[in-house]
Amino acid sequence: MGSAFFTHNEKVGFWVKINDPPTDLSMRVLWTDPNGVIYDNNAADVEQLDGEEWGIVFDSIYIDGTSAANKKGVWTVELSIDGTVEAAKQFQILDYDEIISTFSDLREQLEDIQATNDETQETNQALIEQLAELQADYNDLLENPPNSEALEALQQQYADLYENYRDLQVNLSTTRMMMYGAVVVAIASVAVAVYFGAIKRS
Repeated sequence: MGSAFFTHNEKVGFWVKINDPPTDLSMRVLWTDPNGVIYDNNAADVEQLDGEEWGIVFDSIYIDGTSAANKKGVWTVELSIDGTVEAAKQFQILDYDEIISTFSDLREQLEDIQATNDETQETNQALIEQLAELQADYNDLLENPPNSEALEALQQQYADLYENYRDLQVNLSTTRMMMYGAVVVAIASVAVAVYFGAIKRS
């Protein structure tokens, strides 16, 4: 069985190969939903192939059009032999439309981040130019100082602008890393689920 199925898939099947299959033991296949509730519990038989010393236990549940389609998340299916779990498998039921919508939302977020980044870069560049101009004026005044009051005012303007420039650099780096990081993790989570699932719609 695969690791992921969509709500529009017809059903999900589970099979286990058993060597030297017993004939006098009770076998059951239990399907447990994401809430930990047993969804289905079926008696199972071994289908032994002619001329072989092994057989297969198979069971399945329907998804599309059933309540299972409304129980999205991680399921567990187990083969129990005489009350002991001998094999187990986890799988996911996913909503295809929700995944497509999530990708669309993430794409918009990335576009917004890029636009914000471009705007911040422009602001940063403008601030660099202002800082350069003020630095030049400041150097000129140090060589030809005016009265002390004007010099103090200019020194304060320089200090304030330089502080704003440093804050913008920090905010640019931190904000961009955090925003991009959150979006990349979200995309990775969805991509992993889709990659290991049934991508093709029925």
